Amino acid sequence: MSGVAKPLVLMLVVQVLLTMGQLTIPVLAPAAAHDLGVSPNLVGLYTGLVYLGAMVGALLSGQGIAVLGPLRLSQICLILIALSLCLFVAPLLGLVAASAIVMGLGYGPATPASSEILTKRTSDRHRNLVFSLKQTGVPAGGMLAGALVPSLVLVLGWRMAAITVGVALLVMAVLLLPYRQEFDSDYLRARASAAPPRADILSLLRRNISEPLALVLKDEALRPLVILSFTMASMQLCLAAFLVVYLTGELDYSLTMAGMALAVAQGAGMVARPVWGWLADRAISPARLLLLLAFVNALSAALTAGFDKSWPVGAVLAVLAMFGVAAIAWTGVYLAEVARLAPEGEVGRATGGAFFVTFAGAFVGPPVFGLLHDATGSYRACFLIFAVLAGLVAFYVTVRSRRTA
Repeated sequence: MSGVAKPLVLMLVVQVLLTMGQLTIPVLAPAAAHDLGVSPNLVGLYTGLVYLGAMVGALLSGQGIAVLGPLRLSQICLILIALSLCLFVAPLLGLVAASAIVMGLGYGPATPASSEILTKRTSDRHRNLVFSLKQTGVPAGGMLAGALVPSLVLVLGWRMAAITVGVALLVMAVLLLPYRQEFDSDYLRARASAAPPRADILSLLRRNISEPLALVLKDEALRPLVILSFTMASMQLCLAAFLVVYLTGELDYSLTMAGMALAVAQGAGMVARPVWGWLADRAISPARLLLLLAFVNALSAALTAGFDKSWPVGAVLAVLAMFGVAAIAWTGVYLAEVARLAPEGEVGRATGGAFFVTFAGAFVGPPVFGLLHDATGSYRACFLIFAVLAGLVAFYVTVRSRRTA
């Protein structure tokens, strides 16, 4: 694994900072909502808009990789999320909404870009482990957001807290500059020698939208994994977006304590990711492992729905740790399996198509969760409904997989 060590470390740090930036808004939502004069529950709508932008960004990632190179695309992702954090602090709700779309456009292409870099430098024997190690950046970024952002809010205020995180992303974008020749040169040479692509609208739509989706939706092996990823991503984002407001609003946790509870869930996911990657490389097929995690995910959501003020803090944290192990730790194995099944030279586009569906789950989940809360007045009911839906989808995919095996 020596040849993949440097790109793995670089992509891991990028993933940490991107995720911290993306989760900064849900963590500071209670403080920001008060000043903006809106309900904290609108964090679900904001998160949904982020993933609407991410869906578009994921589909465009294949073309972005071909034109810019995967490392330059990663730099642009960092810059866009930093810009979105600056837009969020503006005292205009229109710019706050625009910041969500900009954040999504920055978040969507990041995973296909890193998959492109890592696939070329990773052996089949270590693919799941390498991708899972890289994806530990997601819960690690969540841990940093949960642990650091509340303190930044208390010391600097929520606006300066957002700007501070944005500056960290910009610094990382600059630190990547010396590595561009190493990771992007092949793509730049290929672009220089290739014939110019057709520039009409229909060909652009086909190349950037229909073809990436067709790569994953027409594949008998990939389709069930992609379907499963829809509900897994939905649950993951609802956990990240609503846990803090759930604990502060219904269990009377302080913002700091609720942030630490989110950090526990993210930390458990971070520890579990390389474990699942190792198991998928050595002991169990990736598809079966993903199904197992889907059922644990549904069970954890059901238990979370049962929280009330009588629960000891230790018991709440234990359930959230189990939730994190399933809801947050699955994407490394999923990405590695998409990369393994993708046609030769199509890892970036296949990952973009797969993550379009994944991000669709993230886009749909939080707004629906928020609407359910408006209808029921209870986050407990929302978690229970999502637990049932996640379990039903996991059961359906299990049955379909057995029929096509």
